Amino acid sequence: MYAADPWVVIVTHPDGAEHSQRPTALTLRESVRWLAHDIDARSAYEVNRWSAIVLAERRARSVIQRKAA
Repeated sequence: MYAADPWVVIVTHPDGAEHSQRPTALTLRESVRWLAHDIDARSAYEVNRWSAIVLAERRARSVIQRKAA
């Protein structure tokens, strides 16, 4: 249903090196918040899309935290 939507999963440096000064979970959370900056709460499509993005971010964050541990 949402396969055509662009999703921000992880933001890295163009050279692929580990330059991040912030945890990946924080980057994920900020990316998801940015995607919601203009959501119309009256639109069922936008609310469902936003819910799917939030749930995907939570799943990704938990996987990243498990791998980091």
